[in-house]
Amino acid sequence: MDFSFSDDLLKKIIKVKQTHKKNQDKIDILHRRVFQEFWEKQLNKRNLFSIAIPNEILDSIQFSVFTEKLKVVESEIRENNFIKINASCDILEKKYLLGNTFGVRKQLESESYDNVVFFFGEEGVTLYIDGEAIEDNNFFYSHEDRMRYLKKRDISQLEIVLDEYAKQYLTQQVNYMCILADNATLRQIDSSLINRNILKNKPEHYMRDQLCQYLTEHMQYTFNVEVELGQSKKRNDIYFDVRGELYFIEIKWIGVSINDSGTGISTPYGVKRVKEGVTQTLEYIKELLNTSEKSLRTGYLLVYDARDEKKDINLENYDFVGADLKVFMQNFKYLKPIPITKTHAA
Repeated sequence: MDFSFSDDLLKKIIKVKQTHKKNQDKIDILHRRVFQEFWEKQLNKRNLFSIAIPNEILDSIQFSVFTEKLKVVESEIRENNFIKINASCDILEKKYLLGNTFGVRKQLESESYDNVVFFFGEEGVTLYIDGEAIEDNNFFYSHEDRMRYLKKRDISQLEIVLDEYAKQYLTQQVNYMCILADNATLRQIDSSLINRNILKNKPEHYMRDQLCQYLTEHMQYTFNVEVELGQSKKRNDIYFDVRGELYFIEIKWIGVSINDSGTGISTPYGVKRVKEGVTQTLEYIKELLNTSEKSLRTGYLLVYDARDEKKDINLENYDFVGADLKVFMQNFKYLKPIPITKTHAA
């Protein structure tokens, strides 16, 4: 693949760099003072828009004229979210950029090769120059994205989201069959297993990835899988950050799965496995509290119950927890188990 530049393109790049270097003081004044004051005067900071100034006219800007005529721009942002102006603040182009936050950012990056672009967002003014954003503190570039975000749940509603996941999402065949073994596989092993709740081999990976995606789509946070703990190098199943505090979800399953060789089913797992999950989660809490620079708020244990016959899980008031771990119960929460049931032949 040829990555060489033509002479004309190379000359253009050099010229743009020289223009920006020569006019860096003016760019800084626009960014830090003129447009910062303009942003501060906006009553509705959620009115997202951009102002672009062509590179070739940066030399000609006269701030006394420029700032006085910004009122013209103010009237145009009622119907447009991208305004290109000249050195006298006359409008050269106006349009409405469509797309989500990612798409609008890409458009501004592209525009910033021929223009100096200033994006006005909820958190302030972001400068785009030579295809890059400078000191970008803005999260949303699209009103639609912001509205979608506001519909997402916060940490206080985690259990509501999980309940919806269990009752509305995981009851659909296309979703629970991502976790359960299909009938074709079971026939090869033993036809009597058909229609039973037999999990795939190592189903925790499928559970983790599916749940992580669901939580990301329905909550306001970024969820990560298999984050490595500090000293032990053990891995959390799902990890997320809420305003600087750490949370994690450890996943366990009970029931039976396809065995490692694919020729049969595993040993049935039940309450004993859940108790082991409690201990493991408390050990993770202990390690994170002792080693993480951030504050750990809660470690959750979530159990997927794929048993053919669902029975109550009796954890005996956690009497099985060792004295060295009981102190960490204040950071532990056992979530309502997620039932998995095959309701249609697959």
